[in-house]
Amino acid sequence: QPTPPPASLFVVSLGGAAVGLVFAFLLALTTRFTKRVRIIEPLLVFLLAYAAYLTAEMASLSAILAVTMCGLGCKKYVEANISHKSRTTVKYTMKTLASCAETVIFMLLGISAVDSSKWAWDSGLVLGTLIFILFFRALGVVLQTWVLNQFRLVPLDKIDQVVMSYGGLRGAVAFALVILLDRTKVPAKDYFVATTIVVVFFTVIVQGLTIKPLVKWLKVKRSEHHKPTLNQELHEHTFDHILAAVEDVVGHHGYHYWRDRWEQFDKKYLSQLLMRRSAYRIRDQIWDVYYRLNIRDAISFVDQGGHVLSSTGLTLPSMPSRNSVAETSVTNLLRESGSGACLDLQVIDTVRSGRDREDAVMHHLLCGGLYKPRRRDRAEDRALWHATKDFPPD
Repeated sequence: QPTPPPASLFVVSLGGAAVGLVFAFLLALTTRFTKRVRIIEPLLVFLLAYAAYLTAEMASLSAILAVTMCGLGCKKYVEANISHKSRTTVKYTMKTLASCAETVIFMLLGISAVDSSKWAWDSGLVLGTLIFILFFRALGVVLQTWVLNQFRLVPLDKIDQVVMSYGGLRGAVAFALVILLDRTKVPAKDYFVATTIVVVFFTVIVQGLTIKPLVKWLKVKRSEHHKPTLNQELHEHTFDHILAAVEDVVGHHGYHYWRDRWEQFDKKYLSQLLMRRSAYRIRDQIWDVYYRLNIRDAISFVDQGGHVLSSTGLTLPSMPSRNSVAETSVTNLLRESGSGACLDLQVIDTVRSGRDREDAVMHHLLCGGLYKPRRRDRAEDRALWHATKDFPPD
């Protein structure tokens, strides 16, 4: 018995997503054991991703969702497991394949547009489709932004909604889907092909060429693409911890509650299962800067004649030339106080840029313990709620 159309929509979409997640788990688990065979890592990434696509196709599920969920599910773990050369290979190979596929699909679109034997024209269907895609795009944006504005601190205004409504472009995916229709099951395939070609050309040419003047005319604020400084990263993390502390004090689950719960689950189970031990570490920009500063200062330390005195760490020898500097540095103060090696602070003496100097100093504030919400069970939360429920107001 065939599946009803409403149920088949969820079966196809959710089934494709489930297939992608299964292959993402297999890919992450496989790359955990490829430390001695780095050369096959890019091959495994492409092979298992394509296997997810083929499996979804054979099961009549959404292959696009399968590949998408496969990439989303395994990105964190695979990127941590494979080597830097493998990541570079996968990145640029994917970009090349994506450009080639996009070129081929648009060439096929252009050829199909001038070959009238592959499509049938219906003016009413074409005009109605153009009107309805614009109308329902705007309706969907308005309804969804209304729901989101109930929870956003900075609501989306009408100008933002107009830009999002006008920016609905249809392209290669829409044309590829209509080409794959089975003519025996969809006798009107030729009409759908012609309508899709018109929709693609209208959205790409008309809307795509006019979206930039529209944004300028409406004076929409554009995003600034810049790499945040270490100071900004530190303040963002500090505010996250302050928010967690406030939520813990008032006993209220805030916006980051479910994200934190997922991060705890990922850290406790998934990362330990899907990452090798050498890759399982905190991957953050702050610590990346910390690592690079240590490496650069270690190289400078070796160039100045330093040597390893023990297997547990480095000991900095006395360097009179550095003590003759007029401005006393943090590193010299640590040496005079008898502290151990602190290679990351030595870079403060050599950096030339003010921003680099700020980043080198700022990351040491992380040594202080930021607030972490204490764990309470459900019984304790319930008892706290009943205790404060009948408390008289001031």
